[in-house]
Amino acid sequence: MKKRKTLPLGVKIISILYYVCSVLAIIGGIIAIGLSGFADSLPYDVEYLGIKLIFGGIFAIIMGIVSFFVAKGLWNLKNWARIVVIIFAALGILDAGTGIARGFYATGFTGVIVDIIIAAYLIFSEEAKKAFA
Repeated sequence: MKKRKTLPLGVKIISILYYVCSVLAIIGGIIAIGLSGFADSLPYDVEYLGIKLIFGGIFAIIMGIVSFFVAKGLWNLKNWARIVVIIFAALGILDAGTGIARGFYATGFTGVIVDIIIAAYLIFSEEAKKAFA
């Protein structure tokens, strides 16, 4: 019988973060799709708001489902999940950079810091490297 590797605390925290974010993304996607029906009743005109809410909601639900499986992969110490999280963190850093450039300083800087910590931990931590080996 194969002995199960110990799940490092940092990996647990990242996995739980991904589980929570996946649930929030799915709920947000459902809400966006639900609100798309009210887009025409707004007192101001936003071009194609209903369609944008529907596609944004579908994208959020898909990303929520993907994040759930990534979180499960992290919890089970699957190296593919570690690689996906590192890629998501790198994309998050780029996205936060564009947010900062548009003036969203608080969320942009917070996002950059969180993504750098996650990526650095999964790339450089000896504990994480051993767990996923």
